[in-house]
Amino acid sequence: MLNFNIQKCIEIIKSEKDKYGFCTLFHSDGKDRRCTIGLLLSHYGWDGISDNIYNSTDRVMYRGGSYWEKLYEELGQIPSADIKDYYLYQSLARINDESSSFDEVIEKLSNPEIQKQLLSR
Repeated sequence: MLNFNIQKCIEIIKSEKDKYGFCTLFHSDGKDRRCTIGLLLSHYGWDGISDNIYNSTDRVMYRGGSYWEKLYEELGQIPSADIKDYYLYQSLARINDESSSFDEVIEKLSNPEIQKQLLSR
């Protein structure tokens, strides 16, 4: 079973959602729009612009940066090279990209069936 605090994730989205416009496909538009993962990263200090959330050679998530460390500490393992964690990262990205707002993401993450699917790996 994955280590991920869904309720804490939902709390952060609720508290931060009015600071950013919603976007899909990218962590940020480089300005004031974020996807769900971008919003979580911004909560822990990411500026929405720097691209150091990726390893530029292979575009695999890495654990660099204090905002990643805080994210792991507070929520559990979201994005990393570990296949189970990557599944969770991809699942959150899919939920985001199939939604039209942070409120819809919150609604989906609050659904017990979706929670069960996310944590069952």
